[in-house]
Amino acid sequence: MTTPVSHGAAPPPPPEYRPWKALAIVSKYLWQKALGSGEDRFHNRRMTRSAFKQQFLPPPHGEVKEQKKRKHGDGKGQKKRRIRIRDFTIEERMAYGKRVEESDGFDVGQVPDEVLEPGLIRPIPIKSPRGLKEFNDLSKLAIKDYNERNGTSYQFAKLIRVNCRSVMGIVYYITFLGKEDRAGAPPKNFQAEVYVWLDEPTIDFCRVEQNFKLPRDASRIQTLETQICLLG
Repeated sequence: MTTPVSHGAAPPPPPEYRPWKALAIVSKYLWQKALGSGEDRFHNRRMTRSAFKQQFLPPPHGEVKEQKKRKHGDGKGQKKRRIRIRDFTIEERMAYGKRVEESDGFDVGQVPDEVLEPGLIRPIPIKSPRGLKEFNDLSKLAIKDYNERNGTSYQFAKLIRVNCRSVMGIVYYITFLGKEDRAGAPPKNFQAEVYVWLDEPTIDFCRVEQNFKLPRDASRIQTLETQICLLG
C-alpha cells in the first residue's frame, strides 16, 4: 500500500542499487550451464546447431564443387549429353518419310531426340506402369469398338508399340495383340488410331494390321493354345 505524500514533504528515497545481486544471478546461471544442470532458456528450440548450419549457412568451397558435380553428372561421374535442336538430314528425312508412308505412322522407328518439327510422329517408351496402364485402357476401348462394328469377340492380350503425334491434342498410333474367345483362333495384331483431347479419347479407327507378323510371345501363345486344344 502506497503511503500518501503530503504537499511540501520530501519525496521518498530511491531503492538501494545492488549491482552485486544481478552479478550473482548471472554467475549462477553460467555456472549451472557449465556443469550441465539448471534450466535451459532455449528448451523450446526446434533444431540443433548442425542442422541450422546445414539449412541456413553456405557449405564450404569444396562441398560446393562436389554438389555441382553430382547435380550435372549422372551418378557415374559422367556429364549428361546436352541436346541441341536440329533438323533432319536428307537421309534421315527420306527414311522417316518412307517408314511413315509404309506403316501409316504405326512404325516409324527411332527418331532423334534433337529433331523437333510440328506434327512429327515419335515412338513412346511404355515401360512406366502409368503409361502402360493408360495405353492398355486405350487398346481395350479400341478392340471393343472393333468388335461392335464387326460382330467379333476379340480380347486385348498385349501392348506391342505406341507412337504419338502432337496436334491440338495428341494422336496415338497403338499396335497391340488381340485374340478371339473361340478355341484355336490365332491371335492377330491390331492397329488403333486414338485421338485424345482434354483426357477424352476418341477412336478414329481400329483394324487388323496389314502384313502383320506375330511377335515371339504371340507365337508362343498360339502354340500353347494349339497344344491345349489337342490335349482337350
